[in-house]
This record gives sequence, structure tokens and C-alpha cells, in this order.
Amino acid sequence: MRTFKISCIVVLLVLAAVFTYQNTAVLQLNFLFWSVSMSACLMLLIVLFTGIIIGFSLSLLAARRKISKAKQG
Repeated sequence: MRTFKISCIVVLLVLAAVFTYQNTAVLQLNFLFWSVSMSACLMLLIVLFTGIIIGFSLSLLAARRKISKAKQG
């Protein structure tokens, strides 16, 4: 089982390296009054991690509400 986990990690790291290598083009993001230039892979990673943080925060909030309701009634 340990070998499987290590193999999966290595495969994911290789895929991440290939993704980064292939998406080095600089993009310009315009939003309202802001304008930012950055590489495509960096922009996608920022969006990914922002989504992960928002999803995790919302799931914690839902779990707290569920526990709070269970304690009340």
C-alpha cells in the first residue's frame, strides 16, 4: 500500500511539472479597476487554492451549524 501512495505522489508531481512547463505564457487579467499580468499556471493555481479554501471553509461552517442544531434539540 505504501508503494502505491508513493507512486501516486510521483505521478502527480510529474503531471504538475508538465502542466507548469506547458503553461508559461503570460496572461493579463482585468477586473474592474485592477489589471494583473501573470503566467497561466500561476493564475490557475491561485484559483484552485482559493476554491479549495472557500470549499473547506463552507464545509466547516455547515458542520458547525449541524453540531449547533444537534445540541439545541
